[in-house]
Amino acid sequence: MAKSPDKIFESLDFTSLPEKSLVSLLKRDDLRMKEIEVWEHVLKWGLAQNSTLTSDPVTWTDDDFKIMENSLQYYFESEPINNFLSPRNWVDKVEVKSGFACRNCRKEYEFKLLLRGRRDGFTPDKFHSLCDNKPKTVTFIKVKGTNEILGGYNPLIWETSKSYGETKDSFIFSFKYKNGLFKDGILSNVKGINCALCDGQSYGPSFGNGDLILYGVNQTSDYNRIYCKQISYEKKIRDAEDKFLIDDYEVFQIIKL
Repeated sequence: MAKSPDKIFESLDFTSLPEKSLVSLLKRDDLRMKEIEVWEHVLKWGLAQNSTLTSDPVTWTDDDFKIMENSLQYYFESEPINNFLSPRNWVDKVEVKSGFACRNCRKEYEFKLLLRGRRDGFTPDKFHSLCDNKPKTVTFIKVKGTNEILGGYNPLIWETSKSYGETKDSFIFSFKYKNGLFKDGILSNVKGINCALCDGQSYGPSFGNGDLILYGVNQTSDYNRIYCKQISYEKKIRDAEDKFLIDDYEVFQIIKL
């Protein structure tokens, strides 16, 4: 089983696992399972712990969603970057759990994970090799030592050219995660469309002329300059303008079905 952790989900007994054991299993690097399958198993486990809930989340009340959240409290606390907001989003099989997701997105879109920092690394080179030339991506960043999650949406493609991407449809955002909930959300639309996106060989997913920047001293070095300074977008998404570190980041491509 240790060599094939995904095999445990073929057994009905996985729903009897303690929550912490389930989370440890799901966080294994050798778990050969798509993101969407992970969410389906998490939902199945949660339903097994709450026999009063129906199997169709569409019929759930606010109290029902709260019951499910409480059952999965350790899961949400251990991986907040992957669990934006409440089960209202992930029961709809939306892999980007954000406040911008709609309840019927599963019928129209696929959210494909392109990069995860803790899995793929934190270098500009790895970002560009996995994410370049793929339109419509959304990035989530977990700030180290705080309860902040930052991110942005790029309707165009990322590339290595030393230039700015021009668009009126990009935006950046931030949330604060506390006690199992995401609060104090900020959504900032682009105002300087000529500098909406920041491309370059030494940059990760970067927005504006400083609004959300991930930069490395070279392509193969980890990001060493990460900061937010409000210039090209309507609102600042972080109070402090000094550099900070990150625990993880993820980039998803949004694909219309």
